[in-house]
Amino acid sequence: MLDSLAPVTLFLASAEGGEKAAKAPLPVMGMTALYIGIFLAVGLVILFYLGRSGFDIRGPKTTLAKLLEHVYLFIEGIAVSIIGGHGRAFLPFLITLWCLIFASNVFGLIMHISPTANMSFNLGLSVLTVLYVQYKGISANGLIGHLKHFAGPKLPANMFYIPILIFCVEILSEGAKIISLALRLFGNIAGGKLVVKNLDELSVVIGQNMLGIKDFHIEVPIGSVLIPIKLLTAIIQPFVWVVLTCVYLGMVTHHDHDHEDDHHESHDLTHEKVEQKLASA
Repeated sequence: MLDSLAPVTLFLASAEGGEKAAKAPLPVMGMTALYIGIFLAVGLVILFYLGRSGFDIRGPKTTLAKLLEHVYLFIEGIAVSIIGGHGRAFLPFLITLWCLIFASNVFGLIMHISPTANMSFNLGLSVLTVLYVQYKGISANGLIGHLKHFAGPKLPANMFYIPILIFCVEILSEGAKIISLALRLFGNIAGGKLVVKNLDELSVVIGQNMLGIKDFHIEVPIGSVLIPIKLLTAIIQPFVWVVLTCVYLGMVTHHDHDHEDDHHESHDLTHEKVEQKLASA
């Protein structure tokens, strides 16, 4: 009842898995959702290209360019506040993640099929995220330095077994990141669809069981009251994914010189203010 394009999505579901798949209460779990994810990714590439053409030397001149600028500044603020100044280097990946997850979630609000309600799609994103973090960690610290990061701080020789244990735990935690990222997104999106579906079918259950009308099949869209909550979830989930990615990147690419740059910048600003006061005096 919530999905205005239900006939289209039911057709896609039936094409993927037959009549049984079309009537399934959960979002379609199969290649259809993955195809839609790829379609959304291609659409975002086209959107970014069109938005880029809306910029000139004075800034954004089209509505799309202004919207994309706000998205850029939003993700930039998150990256810089968590990672530091060098977090701007990761903005292309972070913005792509946020836009793809957000677009998939919003797509699921108007269609029965949502890519982020597909565990395979979420696992693909989480594996890509963790591999990207490892790649950046190796690029920043070298392979040996990155592996030392998993072993923890240096300890005396008679405690050699502790770094080994820490290394094993850290490797397991990296694998757990893949599962946790995927499950968190899947649970929120797929679970929301299941709740809405059950609420919509509540009127049928009441009519058949409580009123005794065996042929009662009218679904009342009770789940529509959850649309604001689902929209909020569609916004929060990509935010959470990007924040966690920034935390992971900050842990493996920590640069001490970021603080030094901030100190030098504040010192230069103070020196400039002093010169201005001396000039005005």
